[in-house]
Amino acid sequence: MSSNNVMYGLPSEELVWPAFTAGRLTLPDGTLDTGYDLGRLCNGNPAKGCRFTTDHLRIVIDHGSPVTCQFPQLTHTNLRSGASARFQRNATDAWGSPSVDVAFTLTDADKAGLRPNPWLNRGMDAVTYEFSSLVITGNGVPIVLGQLPWYSLLHQLTQNIPDMPVLLPKTSTDILTTGFNAELIAQRAVRQWSLSTPSSLFQTGTSWQEILDWFFDSAGPAQGFGLVWDPSRNDAWFARWASDTSAQFARRGPLGGVKDAQVGWVEKSRGQVWG
Repeated sequence: MSSNNVMYGLPSEELVWPAFTAGRLTLPDGTLDTGYDLGRLCNGNPAKGCRFTTDHLRIVIDHGSPVTCQFPQLTHTNLRSGASARFQRNATDAWGSPSVDVAFTLTDADKAGLRPNPWLNRGMDAVTYEFSSLVITGNGVPIVLGQLPWYSLLHQLTQNIPDMPVLLPKTSTDILTTGFNAELIAQRAVRQWSLSTPSSLFQTGTSWQEILDWFFDSAGPAQGFGLVWDPSRNDAWFARWASDTSAQFARRGPLGGVKDAQVGWVEKSRGQVWG
């Protein structure tokens, strides 16, 4: 996978939530804050993340059987650029010398106070392991993690969006104007990205089926998924389809095989800025 086509993970191939529901998501190092549990890492809502009282941790995922994990991402964290966050995989629950040991690239917060969501392209990994682990050290402040969307496969659209996609940073600011035109301004939420396009994905053959499969796998806008709109950037969204009509197709000519696809995705809101 070397092109800049959109990449994504399917909800049905997400790995953390099934492990949690089966009681196989554990915290051998680090301490949860009062009132939090590891289910907050995979509940689909980055705004309701998981807080820890330590600046270090290890989370272990027992998948129950060997699986691939090609697309791990860290969504809405307070991890400092000087910390270390490593993605590890092994055949057994032993981490002295794991078979896979790769660092996420951590960056400081942007002007909106949010940190980009680091992700790893492990699409080349066909080897299966039963255990995965996230180990974090040296954060300097208690860790907060919004979501851990980790997927068995990393998908990439065969046909990218070529024609004037609209990238929108929404701030959800409320402006109330009084009778004297004085403005009362309140920011209700932090920045929320969206990506949409007019009829611009020119599909041939079966490539349009990728979008349909993705849309149906997500039940339209019902379920979130990892989305990399620009693979050259170290920032993956945890997103959803923008609406129930966000995958539209138009056939060119009465019997033509070329279709136009109109799509739209929106980042699931991260809510407050973590400290």
